Amino acid sequence: MRSFVTPKLAAYAAAVPAGLITALFTGRIEPLLLMLPFLITLMLGLLLADVPDVRLQATLSRSRIQEGDVADLTVHIAAESDLQRCDVALLLPEGLGVPQREQSVALVLPSGGYGLTRHVRADRWGAYFIGTSLVRCWAPFDLLVWEGTFVQSNELRVYPRLEYLRVVPSPWKTNVLAGNELARTRAEGVEFADVRAFVPGDAVRRINWRVSARRGELAVNQQHPERNGDVVLFLDTFAELVAATRSSLDVAVHLTAALAHVYLERRDRVGVIGFGGELRWLEPDMGSRQLLRIIEALLDTRVVLTYAWKTVTVIPSRVLPPSSLLIAVSPLLDERFIKAILDLHARGFQIAVVEVSPFHFVDAESDRVSSLGIRLWKLRRGLTADEYLRRGVPFASWTPDRSAESIVMELRGMQRWLRIARA
Repeated sequence: MRSFVTPKLAAYAAAVPAGLITALFTGRIEPLLLMLPFLITLMLGLLLADVPDVRLQATLSRSRIQEGDVADLTVHIAAESDLQRCDVALLLPEGLGVPQREQSVALVLPSGGYGLTRHVRADRWGAYFIGTSLVRCWAPFDLLVWEGTFVQSNELRVYPRLEYLRVVPSPWKTNVLAGNELARTRAEGVEFADVRAFVPGDAVRRINWRVSARRGELAVNQQHPERNGDVVLFLDTFAELVAATRSSLDVAVHLTAALAHVYLERRDRVGVIGFGGELRWLEPDMGSRQLLRIIEALLDTRVVLTYAWKTVTVIPSRVLPPSSLLIAVSPLLDERFIKAILDLHARGFQIAVVEVSPFHFVDAESDRVSSLGIRLWKLRRGLTADEYLRRGVPFASWTPDRSAESIVMELRGMQRWLRIARA
């Protein structure tokens, strides 16, 4: 711990020589007697001052919580000897908070130690290391102060709060495993597809007796089987825009987590690609464990600045199954990501785009130059959206007044319309 001189010590140290000099020049003892208590306080304070041996240990009640939840942080402070005054302040990273009255505390620290419990509130998703505290101990008569920072490595992982979506875009091609996606092929299933003539070997339970009676010959029902599909969530990490309370990356991570949750509940295989300055990916898989893997991967998502021109050729082929549905979530600020979407579509992948509108994160000034720049920017982004739609890529835009469910419903409707138009 480092020691510092307080203003009180400096004032006392200046007052004692001043009283002595005044007594010598005036030849009177009263100034000296007046300064005598200050001298005694200085001597006792410096003699009794000793470097405190303070130890601190912080523990968390939970290591994983969701946004808006609270975790208890217990800080135990111990010292070899009694301390008359000790100030403890928690140093929390941005994204976490505590009530104002619990931010710092002043206490009399006994030799046995003292325990503090603080309620840490998670305001933003992410991975945090908390428990770092600033401790300030005061010497007798408040002449000296010792300060030390104690760093603890308690990891708190804050998961984004998931929004449940009732409908999502469906892959055009399905796999062989059972799921909730309606396959275009005809096999054993639940959804009615067509009626055909009976052939030896058909199950009796599949006979359609009404059609058979009308036709005069046996007819059986055909069904569309319910299969699962491959979904890859394509996250843009090239650039982001930051506002007062949230950023475009926050919105993209929440949308990606919500989509992954719904698709995995439908027994689809889901993977994630973070395409930006750093290339991060998670191969498609299914199950509740895959959801935890995806959320853990999203917690480490960050925007890394790079000037290298990256293309989709850097993505491993096993991460992009040929029959997968790609859902790109991006503010569409970087030309490399815009071109990557068109490149994937040209390679035959089924892809849909969710644009995180950046205009909510930009404060447009009132002068004519800024207004003109915003209008030109909107026109250019409109051309990008038209280019996607012209090539058959479903496109929807996020704005603060829209829910995630309305966005995916628009994508699903546009997906059906484009599919009919292509047919």
